[in-house]
Amino acid sequence: MTVTADDELSLRFAALADPTRRAMLTRLSAGEATVNQLAEPFALTQQAISKHVKVLERAGLISRSRAAQARPCRIEPAGFGVVTEWVDRHRQMWQERYDQLDRHLAELQVDTVQVDTVRANAVQANAVQANTVQANAVQANTVQANTVQANTGQANTGQAETGPAQTGDAAP
Repeated sequence: MTVTADDELSLRFAALADPTRRAMLTRLSAGEATVNQLAEPFALTQQAISKHVKVLERAGLISRSRAAQARPCRIEPAGFGVVTEWVDRHRQMWQERYDQLDRHLAELQVDTVQVDTVRANAVQANAVQANTVQANAVQANTVQANTVQANTGQANTGQAETGPAQTGDAAP
């Protein structure tokens, strides 16, 4: 069976999906370790630990060498290359999408600020217009009251001047 890049990626993600295997990789990042040393922190059987080691080895994330009787495991940094490339490619894609979303939200915010400014200006213009109408009404009422008062005063004054002359009480 030929392993393709996607298959390698699937093998590596499957290997990384298990917390026990991730803990083993963390331990190996400090240096080589035997299977027994890798098994120490876990309450697992030797068979279960060996199975985890084989999964990591098949995924290309670790390798084992022969040193006399021991077969120490060591991390293979190159095995993480496919994962790193995939993550970086998708990180870049999502970052571009987030940047695009940020730009869109900023445009919406500018539009909202502009709408709010227009609304505020309209409210202010309506208030000025209402105050002007009210002031004009007060002024018109004042003028009207003054006119009525002046007309009433003229009527009274006019009656006083023409009053005795029109009554006919004067002697010939």
